[in-house]
Amino acid sequence: TFIPLYPLQDEEAPPVQLVLVLLRVMRPELTFESGSWKGFFTDDRDYPGRPAGAQWKLDVHLAFMNHSTDNKSFFGFGTDDIGEFEFREGRIKAGHVSFIKQYSAHTVTYFGQQSGHMMSGRWFLTGFQEVQGGWSLWPHVQN
Repeated sequence: TFIPLYPLQDEEAPPVQLVLVLLRVMRPELTFESGSWKGFFTDDRDYPGRPAGAQWKLDVHLAFMNHSTDNKSFFGFGTDDIGEFEFREGRIKAGHVSFIKQYSAHTVTYFGQQSGHMMSGRWFLTGFQEVQGGWSLWPHVQN
């Protein structure tokens, strides 16, 4: 069964929590880590209105699949101060993290480490490795 990450043309998107519940029912290998995540990325360059190293907020909805104790894959979608994006080709193996962040106009390659329920590392603009910065993500805990 196919569930689009974004609404099809002229349709309303289902609530994110409904999509995640459906994914958990249809894909029982999804782990408890699936859901809403928060975080930030930094840019090593000065950017108009933001100095180098300033934090840019990330809101992400991730779905994880366990393949073994130390091997997971994930995908997701979200928004940040740049725009909407999808996470593709997400992998966590032996604590090493990698994924692709796809915006409509450009692609960003992420890599790093998992520490408990947190992930952090470095990113670079695909095709322009001199454009880079840091990042960190953690599960969103609702009060």
